[in-house]
Amino acid sequence: VAFDMDCLSVHIYGSLGRIDEAASLQGASGKTRLEQGLQLICTWLFIALGRAAGYDRITREVLWEMAHADALWALLLAKGVLSSLPESMTCLQIPVPPDLPVLHSTIMKAALELVAAPMAFQREDSTNEGNNLPIQIRGVCIARHRARLAKAAAQCMFFHTVLQAAESWPEVAA
Repeated sequence: VAFDMDCLSVHIYGSLGRIDEAASLQGASGKTRLEQGLQLICTWLFIALGRAAGYDRITREVLWEMAHADALWALLLAKGVLSSLPESMTCLQIPVPPDLPVLHSTIMKAALELVAAPMAFQREDSTNEGNNLPIQIRGVCIARHRARLAKAAAQCMFFHTVLQAAESWPEVAA
């Protein structure tokens, strides 16, 4: 399942690059339709993963790996899921999965935990036993990781989506 999902990410990324092009050619409605389509792809991608592997297995590490350790990509995937609301799905005549609140809660938790210190070293061998990396260097790595996440969150307006999700899904905010 992971390999197929990984292949899909290339197409989603390409579509994100064409959002502005869609807006210039088809106006706001073209951009809105493309954004909604991408949100639903992200949602159903994680629904499939959650149903196949269990929602408890969708963690910050899984989100980070699916995004290939790219802060912007990780937050865009999370934003896509958190932006999918039952009202918009019903308007588009797309079935609303009954486990959508569980998915929202899971993705919210995974995305907000990306700032954890171990995530800065997730794709490195610096955590192996016998590593002599000084603590000052580790502190710099953690600060850089968090700065990348902050920049990505600002670029994709992630916290706006988090606040909207918290209002729409009280059980997610709890």
